[in-house]
Amino acid sequence: MALPATTPAVSGRAKGFFVPASARQYSTLLSLLLVAPLLALLSFGFLYPVGRLIAGRFFNPHFTLPQYARLLDVTLYLRVLWRTM
Repeated sequence: MALPATTPAVSGRAKGFFVPASARQYSTLLSLLLVAPLLALLSFGFLYPVGRLIAGRFFNPHFTLPQYARLLDVTLYLRVLWRTM
């Protein structure tokens, strides 16, 4: 069965119901609202625990730096840090 002559031919990228709109069509506010859950998940799932870990090393139970001074004194630690960079 042949298609009617009024049916548009689809070539290349189809512009229809199932093709998502370009990001340029969204407003700035809507874009921020769509990204907000991802940023919240990253901050509470990654940044918060890492921040607590680092703060716990500096304030154990009050401000101290001996652990980090030892990091610079032992040559093995310096070699490992250098190789990971």
